[in-house]
Amino acid sequence: MPPLIIADAGPLIGLAKIGHLGLLRQLYKTVLIPPTVRAELKPESSYQGSDYLTSALDEGWLLVSEKPSDDLLASLQQILDPGAA
Repeated sequence: MPPLIIADAGPLIGLAKIGHLGLLRQLYKTVLIPPTVRAELKPESSYQGSDYLTSALDEGWLLVSEKPSDDLLASLQQILDPGAA
């Protein structure tokens, strides 16, 4: 089992909406997300699947990473959207 992956919001939201977010936990020990992706997930909202996202964050296998340096983030945002950067 690979130790971790870094995920974007789209796949996490999609898996949560269909009730299969746990598949990532079966495949990876840890799923790492940047703070921007955490904001996009909105686990505190009432949309379908938000309870799965909240549980994953509470259980600690979905982790919010540290923010990258401003220089690195600026260079990545030239070619990627904010969440992917």
